[in-house]
Amino acid sequence: RSELVTQKEELAAREARISAIMNNVIDALITIDDKGIVQSFNLAAERMFGYNTDEVIGQHINNLFTTAFFSHSKIDSNKHNTGTIDKITPYETLGKKKDGSTFHIEASVNDVCQIDSCLSIVVCRDTSDRKQAENQIKSLQDDLEQRVIKRTRELATVNKELQHQALHDALTSLPNRVLMQDRLQQATPAAKREGHALALMITDLDRFKEINDTLGHHYGDLLLQQVAVRMRNALRNSDTVARLGGDEFAVLLPSIDSDEQASQAALKIAEAMEAPFILEDQPFHVGISIGIAICPEDGDNSTNLMRRADVAMYAAKRSQNDFVFYNSNQDQHNAGRLTLVGELRRAIEEKQLILHYQPTIDLQNRHVIGAEALLRWQHPDKGEILPDDFIPLAEQAGVIKNLTMYVIEEVTRQLHIWKNNGINIHIAVNLSARNLHDADLASHIANLLEQWKIPSHHLQMEITESAIMEDPTCAMNTLSKLHSMGIELSIDDFGTGYSSLAYLKQLPVQKIKIDKSFVKDMLTNNEDKVIVRSTIDLAHNMGHKVIAEGVDSLSKLEALTTMGCDHAQGYHISHPLTAEDFQLWLQNSQWREKKETDNESSQLATVYSLDEVRN
Repeated sequence: RSELVTQKEELAAREARISAIMNNVIDALITIDDKGIVQSFNLAAERMFGYNTDEVIGQHINNLFTTAFFSHSKIDSNKHNTGTIDKITPYETLGKKKDGSTFHIEASVNDVCQIDSCLSIVVCRDTSDRKQAENQIKSLQDDLEQRVIKRTRELATVNKELQHQALHDALTSLPNRVLMQDRLQQATPAAKREGHALALMITDLDRFKEINDTLGHHYGDLLLQQVAVRMRNALRNSDTVARLGGDEFAVLLPSIDSDEQASQAALKIAEAMEAPFILEDQPFHVGISIGIAICPEDGDNSTNLMRRADVAMYAAKRSQNDFVFYNSNQDQHNAGRLTLVGELRRAIEEKQLILHYQPTIDLQNRHVIGAEALLRWQHPDKGEILPDDFIPLAEQAGVIKNLTMYVIEEVTRQLHIWKNNGINIHIAVNLSARNLHDADLASHIANLLEQWKIPSHHLQMEITESAIMEDPTCAMNTLSKLHSMGIELSIDDFGTGYSSLAYLKQLPVQKIKIDKSFVKDMLTNNEDKVIVRSTIDLAHNMGHKVIAEGVDSLSKLEALTTMGCDHAQGYHISHPLTAEDFQLWLQNSQWREKKETDNESSQLATVYSLDEVRN
């Protein structure tokens, strides 16, 4: 009896420990017999299901789930009296609370067999929070996926638009020079391979400048848009019509059977121009000059075809015919020009090119603030050759990059010399349209500035209107890089080119230079005077300084001062001088800066013009 009492007490203590353990675990623990009748129900189960233990004991476990959880004994008859545990993989189901609400459960069943009985232990874990988190994650993933898809589509659209902008003219939506060159480069080998000819036309509008100057650039834009539509409608869908810049268009006929087919296309274009253009409710007639080059007889590469079609176009203008085919007789200076290209390359290497400087003054303070550097070629046999004769050649022959870098090297070297002599110099190099396509230009300049220890703001660049408008997007990219380096920018020959105020407003320029053609007759020609005054007002309203060139008299100097012009240059101030003479002139000139309270050297702005020697 004593032993039985002891065993009973030990058993009671063991059960109490087990019960305490079961009541302190976080998972619901439910024991059932082989018929699914609940035998025990711990505190976690009470919290999870909302029942008291007394309400569940003796009830079937299926009452706690939305679907039948227990259908038959999980105990294999072969396992009786073995004392082994059969673990069933956890699975997910829905639990049902006392109030009828449901929640997600992860349940597993462990069967425990003893000598005389079998019990199943059901372990339940509330996974509602996890399910909610999973659903939130899935929702976020779905949302992210939709956002990615939407953003990808948007980027694809933007990339398509950017690609279109890079290859098409913003005004007319026609292909630009870049796209035309690409199509021409693809068409020429295809024509050779397939054994057919192609035709390239270069066109230029007659009397366009007259209309543009009379009505203004806005109406010039409208005219060009109408011209583009008429040219496009006059040709086949397979033909390419491109705007090269200004009023110059190009047409590519990628496959023709004879020269007569090119003639017919040119006649259609000319006929399309015969109807008057209506601008400001007034009819205007615009003619067109067309030059035609045929591949392969006039050239089998894009460079030769473009050049020879251009030569034919100028021949059409001279002959006043609608169109002219290229003829070698039209290009009489071809051999000489090729020779001159080679000599120009040697001139760059042998430093036959020199710079002269023409001072620029501040009209308010009446002292020198800068100078314009004029490039000249001292040819050993031909003597002095002016830029008008070799700059276009350098651009056509692809030498302009070397020529520009030569000048920048000379300018930075001269900056270094003048700096050592106590004179701080600001130098600006004029860039051509081809320079604006040079992706390495900014890095080359940065290297030279570093080499000569010259602050970047001491170097300035000038760009003509025509160079900017040839490819405004490319110009904007290059000029933005230079501006970010601290290089001052200005627009040269303002008013003579075909510009867009929208692009002018966006360009990071600081100065505008009025062309000397307007200054020359401003005292006797009221229209020129109005143009000069309007340009000064426009530039000041946009926050730009104004430089007037071609000032050859005191009366013009005073008139410009009255108009509020900032800077001026011309023969009245000084003729172009060598670097040495310029320095001597600066020391003795009436325009030298009058220093009262400091000993700082005057700062000079020097401009290298690649397009022409002014004045």
